Amino acid sequence: ILKELIKRSSWVDKANDQTQNEKALAELIEDLFHGSGLQLKRQVVNGNRYNILVASSQQPEILFTAHMDTIRPSAGWSPFEPLVKKTGGQTLVYGCGAVDMKGGMAAIILALIKRGAIAKKPFAALFYCGEEVDFIGMKVFMRQTGMKPKLVVNVEPTGCKIIHSCRGVLTFDIKVSGKTGHGSNPGAGVNAIEA
Repeated sequence: ILKELIKRSSWVDKANDQTQNEKALAELIEDLFHGSGLQLKRQVVNGNRYNILVASSQQPEILFTAHMDTIRPSAGWSPFEPLVKKTGGQTLVYGCGAVDMKGGMAAIILALIKRGAIAKKPFAALFYCGEEVDFIGMKVFMRQTGMKPKLVVNVEPTGCKIIHSCRGVLTFDIKVSGKTGHGSNPGAGVNAIEA
């Protein structure tokens, strides 16, 4: 699953969110869950960008989250053909987003398809767009759903340490007015930038 996720380019250009997007990756996620018996929903974010919500219930107790976008790959690197290396008894996979966050995404997908122990509790998984740029997918999810899970499991890489909290997003607008003044007499004006 991880190798297939890596093959789908999902970086977003910060200057133009249409340069690349998460669509091919979202379509793969939908295909992987096809026939799983879970509810699958596209949540339109903007244009051809959307979140994928997979759920066993409309009001899950557990919500797994993973963002679909990656950082833009460096020039001269071909990161979309996964490289698999065996070293020191481990199998390592290299490629754009292998750690942040397609590895965690693969773990969620496999766990939900197999279900097992988590099937005892109502659960959902959100695969969202835009985390590396502006959190647009998460903002749309929060506005459009009334989900209030008891536990959110975010699979961001943390060096294999379980972390009990995560930074959030707080946005606000500030309007500051200034007063024009001549450069030869700056004290007569009010600098809005300094304010």
